[in-house]
Amino acid sequence: MSERQRFVGVLLALVAVHCVAYERGIEAELRIAGAPPTLAFHTATGERVELDEAILHVDAVELRRCDLAWGLGSVAYAHGLESGNGPWRLDLATGGTIDEILRPAPGRYCAVVLHCDGRSFDTVAARLAGRIEGATMHEEVAGPFDLVIELDEPLELDERDDRPALDLRLDQRKLFDHDGTLVQRLDQVTDLDVR
Repeated sequence: MSERQRFVGVLLALVAVHCVAYERGIEAELRIAGAPPTLAFHTATGERVELDEAILHVDAVELRRCDLAWGLGSVAYAHGLESGNGPWRLDLATGGTIDEILRPAPGRYCAVVLHCDGRSFDTVAARLAGRIEGATMHEEVAGPFDLVIELDEPLELDERDDRPALDLRLDQRKLFDHDGTLVQRLDQVTDLDVR
């Protein structure tokens, strides 16, 4: 056996031992969903809405550290920075969901951030289409935007077996009960529950 073959054999053995000895570390389960599928409903003022689409293109999801200035980069992308993290096409009108595992480094986290961007799908970042009282309605957000959902209390992740569950809900039925742009209204109808 040549020296090169021995080196490759030792290297493969080390890789195999490393894989067997893998420890999971901190993981945060994240579920993003709309309200139960409701294609027709009434607003708070009694107007009948029929939704055809309530699409959100999510390019990536992250937990953001408390000590980072808002807007400075990402910290705990789902699946680290691997390609398994998005993009996703989330249709709130039909009950679509995103289920992910975030693997953050130990630290103190104050927000969940959805990076919304339609470029991966060659379309817009968000789209809302349907009818209000029979009149056609169509709204879009062309460019990328971040939906930042601040936690009520900081999430302290220090121990290897920390496994919080984060349930993020965007209630598409309440989008019509608020004023502002589609991005501003998405921010107002988003709830986050941490267990």
